[in-house]
Amino acid sequence: MDSGPESQPLQRQLKRYLPAVPAQENWLFLGSGLLLLLALLIGVGREQRWGERSFRVQLRTLRADGLKPGMEVKLSGLPVGRVTALNLQNDASVAIELRIDQKYRRLIGPNSLAYQNQEGLVGDSFIAITPQPLSRAGAEQRARVGGDLTLAYQPSLDLRQVLLDLAQTRIDLSRTLRHTSQIASQDLPVALTDLRQTLRQTNRVASQDVPLALGDFRRTLDRVGQLSGTLNRETTSTAPQLRQTLSEVNRTGVGARLASLQAEALLRDSGPVLIKSLQEIHALTATTNRLLNLLVGSKLLDSKLLDPEPPSPPPAPTPAPPSRAPLQRP
Repeated sequence: MDSGPESQPLQRQLKRYLPAVPAQENWLFLGSGLLLLLALLIGVGREQRWGERSFRVQLRTLRADGLKPGMEVKLSGLPVGRVTALNLQNDASVAIELRIDQKYRRLIGPNSLAYQNQEGLVGDSFIAITPQPLSRAGAEQRARVGGDLTLAYQPSLDLRQVLLDLAQTRIDLSRTLRHTSQIASQDLPVALTDLRQTLRQTNRVASQDVPLALGDFRRTLDRVGQLSGTLNRETTSTAPQLRQTLSEVNRTGVGARLASLQAEALLRDSGPVLIKSLQEIHALTATTNRLLNLLVGSKLLDSKLLDPEPPSPPPAPTPAPPSRAPLQRP
């Protein structure tokens, strides 16, 4: 202990009272103090999770309102870790570091979302994480890879901004209600008047034009019925003649087909004979031409017979005598 002037009265008081305390009670006092100190250290270690395996989770946000080191981190409503550090970055963003027990690592994935929540209306704030469970193989692979995990963070709502938005919404709603009341007071009576006139005109049309239209429709149906009856009778009377005509047309078609086949066979049979006759006529014509040429060359035929006398030209018309002019008296 310090032997300064201020500690001397305290030393004298301890020397005055210590001899009066038995040695056994001194050891009991010291042992109880050590037990209290050990219990305090155990409580602090349990609170700070000393000796437990954990992994780090990084969050990044533009606002860290309501966050502080030591805040609980909950998963599905149960505590799984704590906030260990808040660091302001060069771009004015806040880096949040979480420490979460290693046994919950398979329940948190890269698609999990961290957000600030609160117990009730006036309870303590905490960070909640949405779970993303993995299979056993995925958990083992993640445990082998290790490393930190970075999650998206959704900051808490700004109560002031919410109140401002609510006030603006209330102002817009008041304006809308005011305009609605003006429209209801001005345009609604005009619309009701137009609606009454439309209903009145519709009633008039229904009472006048609809019966006429129904009468015309009934008469049209009667005429259609008469026409269908007439068509039925005409069809019944003309059906046998039509069937007979169709059968005759069929027979005529069969006969025409037979005639065409016979004509084709006749042409096929008479074709060679006709070709031979034409060849003989051609040979006879050539022989006659050669005989005529021989007769003309031997001058046996008179040239007058071959070249007859050309006809005499027609007589020239006789000119008319000139007419005399009448004499003029002096």
